[in-house]
Amino acid sequence: RAFNLTPWFDHVFASLEFGPEKPEPELFQAVENRTGYSGHKILHVGDNALDDLHRALTAGWRGALIDRSRSERDGHNLSDLRQVLDLI
Repeated sequence: RAFNLTPWFDHVFASLEFGPEKPEPELFQAVENRTGYSGHKILHVGDNALDDLHRALTAGWRGALIDRSRSERDGHNLSDLRQVLDLI
């Protein structure tokens, strides 16, 4: 919200504001219920390998991990948030 990016997304959920917190499976199910999207249509982007990437993949979602120490994109790992565009 601070960077005025929300117009670019259909939905934005922050677990601390939404209810169940990461990595609780209930969070991922609640997002699916609220959006009406199945997991394979949802992209979860985060910076924690367990709470973000692993849990998203376990829930059947697509996932990406921001790791700014990398020099380039590699699989699920992004070196720059702009690389999300390659995934959508």
